[in-house]
Amino acid sequence: MDHETYDMVAARTFTVPLTGLNDYGSGPRTFTTRTRGGAVFVRTEINRENFGERMTGRELCTLVPADHGLVIDGALVDAAVVTIWRERATVDIATDRAAAAARYGTVPDRYVPVPPASTDLASLLYSLAKEGVEFAGVVRFLGDEHRVSGDLPPELVDAAVAERARLIAPAVGAPLSIHLSPGNGTGDSSTNFDHEPAWDPAPAPEQWVEELERHPRTEPFIAD
Repeated sequence: MDHETYDMVAARTFTVPLTGLNDYGSGPRTFTTRTRGGAVFVRTEINRENFGERMTGRELCTLVPADHGLVIDGALVDAAVVTIWRERATVDIATDRAAAAARYGTVPDRYVPVPPASTDLASLLYSLAKEGVEFAGVVRFLGDEHRVSGDLPPELVDAAVAERARLIAPAVGAPLSIHLSPGNGTGDSSTNFDHEPAWDPAPAPEQWVEELERHPRTEPFIAD
């Protein structure tokens, strides 16, 4: 895959489909693979919502099983290339963690995929959707503040606030927004760690400083 280099992949966020998940997002969490010419590849997508687990390119490289290649938006990356990328990503992540530990005091020992939505949020979304309740909106977070856009039941907003607190992780920070909707009739949530939400009015710079102090992030996780 000549047009994809490690640096390009490392800088991106990928969505990786998982198998074995039920309506509540629980169950075995294994990569979806495809086989071509006897070689096995892990399937990924770029910037595709509600497609699976979201992770950075570096993390993806470290999690791909040995002797597996990658499928990135339909293009194949051989297992030999992925092996080289895995080695680079492992070193890069270790270096970044060491810097984060020096600055913030603690970081995760290893990458842990973001867990599925908690039973409370997932079951509430499912119940509201099945009851035919009309709702759609986003809860945006900054520090201890949250704002709601759209039409969301109060109990769903409360569940989203609790979900944010559950997902806080050293070096990664806390979710900046959670989108909620009936989806395909079973309820849907999309959690954003990476991008600055659209605030109106825009937060003051010192509010972003407070957010970073409360929920430290390493450089790859600073919101765009």
